[in-house]
Amino acid sequence: MTRPPAIPSRGRAVVRWLRAAGELVFHVFASLAQFERRLIQERTQAGLQAARARGRKGGRPSKMTPEKLTVAREMYASKRYTVEQIVKTVGVGRTTLYRHLEPSAATE
Repeated sequence: MTRPPAIPSRGRAVVRWLRAAGELVFHVFASLAQFERRLIQERTQAGLQAARARGRKGGRPSKMTPEKLTVAREMYASKRYTVEQIVKTVGVGRTTLYRHLEPSAATE
């Protein structure tokens, strides 16, 4: 049984993925990609742990400071201000305001 010749494509040899050698090449590349991905994960985790050991905390800083939260709670509890006025005064979004108010205060 004769095999069809490998036809070069733009100067590159064609890999026949359905043959045994092609399947081997595919699995080797997949294993290398998985290995590289795991290395990146391990290095990322090591970097995060080292940063935590130095006292660094990741993530975006919260816009709602304790001072702003105190003002917002006082304004909300007084029932003289709308949520829109509180949001403009404090300088945070509506969702951020509701997230930081106690669930009991937000439903009253």
